[in-house]
Amino acid sequence: MARYRSFCALVFAVSLVSGACFAETYRSYDELSAVAIVISDRSDATFAGARSIVESAGAYGVQMFPPDAIFGYFPSRPRPSLFPGLDVSLCFARADLMGKGLDRIVERVVGDLFDQKEILRAATFEETGPVEDRLLRVPEEIVRATMPKGEGPRRGSTMELADRSIRENSEFLIGSVLVNVIFPESAGSSENWTDDEIAGAMSGIALGISQYMQHSLWFNDLSFVYNYNDFKRVPVQMEPIESDMGTDDIWIGEVLANLDYDYGAYLGAHMLNNATRNVFKTDWVFTAFIADMSNHYSASPPSPDPGCWGGAGYVAYAYLGGPYLLVPYPACRYGYGLGFGRVFIHEMSHTFWALDEYASAETPCSSKSGYLAVSNRNTLFESCQETVPCIMQTASPPFTEPLPICDYTQGQVGITGVEIGATTYLKLYAVLPTVTFTSMPGALDTLLPGEEYFLSIEIRNGAVPNLNPMQSEPPDRVDYAPYIKGGWISINNQEWQLEIPADGKWGHASYERVAKEISGELVPGLNTIDFRTENRIGLCDTASKNLFLIGLKFNTVFAIPAEESIRIEWTTAVELFGATFDVMRSDLTAGGVETRLATISEPDGIGSRRAYSFVDTTVMPAHKYRYRLDGRFSIDFRGEEHDYVFASQDVSATAAVPVGGSVVSNPLPNPSRDRVMFTVNVPKSYGGASMSRAAAEGGASAASALGEVRTRVEIGVYNVLGQRVKSVYSNSVFSGFLTLTWDGTDSRYKAVPAGVYFLRVVAGDKTEVRKVVIVR
Repeated sequence: MARYRSFCALVFAVSLVSGACFAETYRSYDELSAVAIVISDRSDATFAGARSIVESAGAYGVQMFPPDAIFGYFPSRPRPSLFPGLDVSLCFARADLMGKGLDRIVERVVGDLFDQKEILRAATFEETGPVEDRLLRVPEEIVRATMPKGEGPRRGSTMELADRSIRENSEFLIGSVLVNVIFPESAGSSENWTDDEIAGAMSGIALGISQYMQHSLWFNDLSFVYNYNDFKRVPVQMEPIESDMGTDDIWIGEVLANLDYDYGAYLGAHMLNNATRNVFKTDWVFTAFIADMSNHYSASPPSPDPGCWGGAGYVAYAYLGGPYLLVPYPACRYGYGLGFGRVFIHEMSHTFWALDEYASAETPCSSKSGYLAVSNRNTLFESCQETVPCIMQTASPPFTEPLPICDYTQGQVGITGVEIGATTYLKLYAVLPTVTFTSMPGALDTLLPGEEYFLSIEIRNGAVPNLNPMQSEPPDRVDYAPYIKGGWISINNQEWQLEIPADGKWGHASYERVAKEISGELVPGLNTIDFRTENRIGLCDTASKNLFLIGLKFNTVFAIPAEESIRIEWTTAVELFGATFDVMRSDLTAGGVETRLATISEPDGIGSRRAYSFVDTTVMPAHKYRYRLDGRFSIDFRGEEHDYVFASQDVSATAAVPVGGSVVSNPLPNPSRDRVMFTVNVPKSYGGASMSRAAAEGGASAASALGEVRTRVEIGVYNVLGQRVKSVYSNSVFSGFLTLTWDGTDSRYKAVPAGVYFLRVVAGDKTEVRKVVIVR
């Protein structure tokens, strides 16, 4: 048994790209086609179907608003046929959203995503300095209380590891992210959410995230799902914006209790995150509490801003690694629109382990965070190197599109690449899958005829180790592996066929098994089985296995009439195990027993196949014969003698009626009571190579000037008055002998009267007539 392995990417040249992040592979939204898929029936099933198609179609920058709409950027403009059987409408501009039945919030947010370039261009911002937020940590006793039970490290894909601790729901920004957006509503009247305000907040979030996602356009495995419909105006007693970090846990706990998660702020948010992530089937989740401060807002406030958390001196805060963040709307001195959106994505970055870079945060260069333990060398707190603008430094101008998110922040949230060959892959998932053929009990690599063979294949993908220094050792630290996207099999270089894994589906697990019975697909002799797998980011592995099958297989069998004989031709695989062939014949016209005509042992030629032939010269004109080949051989295998007979399929042919030098033979019998048989020797015709016989049989060269083409054959029966009684045959065929029957009926299939009739044959440019006498 021979086995070899090949990789899709053979050379690893790993480097963290510095400067403008992946400028050589960066794609602009301008290169893509913006599309909104509106779910016309608003059903969960239609939304799920459309989501699956969008994710598999390679869309970028996907943002979802279940069950109403999905927005994304496609490599080419999609057509409605991409969504067969789904009640959806495709929109390509804000104006297309009109009349689609969307609520005002979704219509506003998706419309702003279409117009985000114009919105950014029209926006004016004043210098507002650093965000001045607060970066918090969940108490260790809470972390320990939420850790899954068990010892040792955990490893698997994001879809496999459903049981997670409180800071394992937002590990890195790769995959699908669920954002629970909660709008608390106090019992008082100082702040009350309006639909326009909620729409403005959701628009700012979506626009900010869209700017963030432009930095990930070198891969298309990042999408966001917004869950807010059930979280609008959740009642609380306190006015959130008049609270502060010292009392926020009171109203946050009340919000979560009203949503049936009455476990306090930390555990309630964690339980909400786990539950909703399982419902929406996403990789990650975090919750965002948005506090209404519309009536407390001042465009030019003093410092500290008394309307912003009662002058607490901060704008927003988030918990490093989750489970939630808190941002006011408008975002204090940063205001509405993109000002709010920029603060939101600053806090979201914290949720995915990014550190602050502004000076007053006092985060040193040596600080590391995130799955890849990336340092904070773009900080303004101390001099590490020449710094570049970044959303983690300030929410103020100058800004370009997309918003500046430096390499170090992107590294801390996991958006970092490595070069493998000429392709950039996500560093966090840059581990090759491996395919292994495993032995089934009792399985051998040489098979006798009739033996079953079950392939057993294991596919595994390892994980880049989780180095996050902000997490403790396992089980708090999880090694995430890319899932296996698919597995394909090819036997003897045939087309690749997608297989079904043992658990029924691909695209969720980092370990899969495939079991397949393949004996019916093997050919006698050496067989090569190739299995190829591909993981989440497109890295793949191919492994091969050889099997040897003892047996005999007929590739082709033909029976070809000639002037006074029938020629039997057949081909087989090269490996025959010394087989000989008995040529068996039955006379279907005369009846009688089957007879053996000859035994053939030597081929006419050997190439990629063995070719054999036998000419039966004992045929009777107009008799129909059935032929079969019996291949026989004996072999000593596993200490026993085995005798085998392999029968070919039956082939039939009618012996020609002697034609001589004519085009058509004399009809037989003649006179006849009902039917006569005759043979036409169809002459050759010549024409262009594309229409030739060689082209029809797959062997013509495009350079060939001429070749044999089909000849038109028309055969009719006429009475003595020259009237056509019936058309017997009308077709275009290649040259050779054509034996046909006239059954003595007219065109309405009624028996013709006794008399003299004429059989007229036109074959190409030749015409001949034969007389037929019918007696009754």
